[in-house]
Amino acid sequence: MFNDQAIKPCEVGQASAPAFNWKRNLHVSVIALMIATIGFDAAVPFLSYFVQELGVSDPTQVKLWAGLLFSANSVSLAVMGPVWGALGDRLGHKLMVQRAMFAGSIFIGVMSLVRTPSQLLVLRILQGAMTGFSTTTFTLVSAGTPVESHGYALGLLQTVAYLGGALGPVMGGVVADTWGYRACFWITGALMGAGGILVSLLIREPAKKIGKKESQSLSHAVHAVLGSSAIVLVLAVRSLVSSGLRTVNPFLPLFVQALEPAQARVATLVGTLNSANLVGTALGATAVGRFADRFGLRKVSLVAVLASGIGYLLQSSVTSVTQLLLLQFLTGIAIGGMLTTLSVAIARLSPPGRQGVVFGLQISFVQAANAVGPMVGALVAARWGLRGPFVVAGAACLVATCLFARIKFDQPQPSARLRAPTCGERR
Repeated sequence: MFNDQAIKPCEVGQASAPAFNWKRNLHVSVIALMIATIGFDAAVPFLSYFVQELGVSDPTQVKLWAGLLFSANSVSLAVMGPVWGALGDRLGHKLMVQRAMFAGSIFIGVMSLVRTPSQLLVLRILQGAMTGFSTTTFTLVSAGTPVESHGYALGLLQTVAYLGGALGPVMGGVVADTWGYRACFWITGALMGAGGILVSLLIREPAKKIGKKESQSLSHAVHAVLGSSAIVLVLAVRSLVSSGLRTVNPFLPLFVQALEPAQARVATLVGTLNSANLVGTALGATAVGRFADRFGLRKVSLVAVLASGIGYLLQSSVTSVTQLLLLQFLTGIAIGGMLTTLSVAIARLSPPGRQGVVFGLQISFVQAANAVGPMVGALVAARWGLRGPFVVAGAACLVATCLFARIKFDQPQPSARLRAPTCGERR
């Protein structure tokens, strides 16, 4: 799987260099991302339980600390995302993946030693500021993958990210029940470290030439990127979609409870719904990504975003959990395809040498949207009932469809990062 692709021999008397094998980078990145994601999601879902183990017994205080711990990571990640992205454009995206995975390994591993919630909060802030391994992996792969294969490559990464997110909590639950919550942090640290070692040993940095413009300060780079109306529209679409999805997620258990009789096993039903949605998302990420490469990004993206909106609107009118389960699965397929095609759109619209800044800005936009979505959902649910958040999510996707339809994709131009290597060129 990792053999370098053959190239034509160079002229006699000239040194030869192996071709850059983007598939090798992709395959190694897929394995490393899967390992790191499984590890990360083995510990994070149980933070509220760990807080109780640290001595917090008052239910109100537990909820407060749980909210702080989850929010702190998102805030620091949103602030530092563009900074790390700009550094990746200058110093190399492989280095940023290494930094994210090894830093995550250290900070999350040290969480196993904390004695107070305050110590855990500080580490969560540092973790968010120093990690972001998923986005850095997407950036690395998009920078070295031919444009015509972006859908396949990023769809594959999106798939393993969701599969890792589905498997991680299961493994974490078994570990926590067997050896305690602190063991979850040890497992996470070890797995993220293993992912970092894989990247260090087997990934090769895509060749690139950075001119004076790409070497400007972060503020100049961000200003230049946001000067592109197409990129701004994609980021707006991504934000709308994220906030829409977040309006539904917190209230899904309550909606299931309202649909089923009191004696039903609600927790099992909710878990089944989440699994169906994740499986659909994983399938859609790969399949729709391939469709985008074959039939065109614009058409496939519009269908995926529109289908997501229709799926949520239909969920608002279900009368049974069986109907909701089917629609969760089908909507998951559309969501997986939508997230993949949006990542492809960002990769294709990114100026050469500035992929890191663009993906870093995406982190900031998405994290801000993730914070707004649940609050909007709470207000809507309180005023119009539990079906309201589904309507809001569907409307957000429909508005996102209209915005996406306005994006103009210019014909991609060949760049140094994708061209064939010349004889004797150092990689």
